[in-house]
Amino acid sequence: MVKEELAAAPCGDTRSCLLELFGMLKFRGSILLSGSQEDKSHSYVFHISPVYVTRRVLSLLKRLGYRDIEASYELHRYFERQKSFRVTIPMDLFNQDLWERFRIDSRAESWQSVLSQDTLYIGDFLRGCFLVGGYISDPKRLYHLELIEKESDVIVRFVAELLRKHYRMTPGIVLSAKGYKFYIKSVIDMIALLEMMGAAVGAEKIETIADQRKVKADFNRTINFTLANANKTARSNFTQIRAIRTIQKTLGLGALDAESREIALLRLNNEDLSLSELDSLMKSPIGKSALYNRIKKMIKLAHLLDEEER
Repeated sequence: MVKEELAAAPCGDTRSCLLELFGMLKFRGSILLSGSQEDKSHSYVFHISPVYVTRRVLSLLKRLGYRDIEASYELHRYFERQKSFRVTIPMDLFNQDLWERFRIDSRAESWQSVLSQDTLYIGDFLRGCFLVGGYISDPKRLYHLELIEKESDVIVRFVAELLRKHYRMTPGIVLSAKGYKFYIKSVIDMIALLEMMGAAVGAEKIETIADQRKVKADFNRTINFTLANANKTARSNFTQIRAIRTIQKTLGLGALDAESREIALLRLNNEDLSLSELDSLMKSPIGKSALYNRIKKMIKLAHLLDEEER
């Protein structure tokens, strides 16, 4: 799966680790106040599941040299085996690192313009967002990748605009029951985004599946086209044969001119052939259009004969 691949990816340099954690905080982070009234402390809390994403967070924090870390979990209210994890770190230390390395103030909206101008690490930021708030469907069924932000549309709109501006992607945003949903349905955009985040294996698998689906779709389209033509030819041939037999029964084929009679006999003896194939059997081929006009006159004559009998 894509998330497992991203969670197992090697941790990059300190700037890469920092922005990945920042992406996680923006999607699934909160601020915790603790201590006495006189001595309050502020912490950032990562709200995470499943366990491999929690391991990723701890690995990134270790790579950054953080020591004052608290980790805990709670069981799901209805599903005992499902756990949600909380990882707490000092807010001041993280904010200081962000400012020193990126001139980002996480408490102000200016961080968006900083990331938009320096896109070198945007894949790391998006990887963090996806690990805690992303989902990708089975590409064998449909192409769909999404990010869900529960509280506000600010972050999803920023991500969408960033990808439109710098990578010419076509994401969408919609308000759903779960929150504000950023989504991509273009398989080309999905592959590009996964590669940007570092999921090269996942991107390659989706590309292979997309190629297979395209071949299958082209094959089915060809078969359907062939069957449609075959059905059309069969219906047309049935109408022609029925008309010729009506003439044969009422007037006799001798009532037709020599060329029309030759066409009628050829059609009766070759019920499955197309008009082009029928024309090639004539002593002096007259062409598909001329042959069709001759048969059309016979169909019209047969129709008049049917009307007279009624």
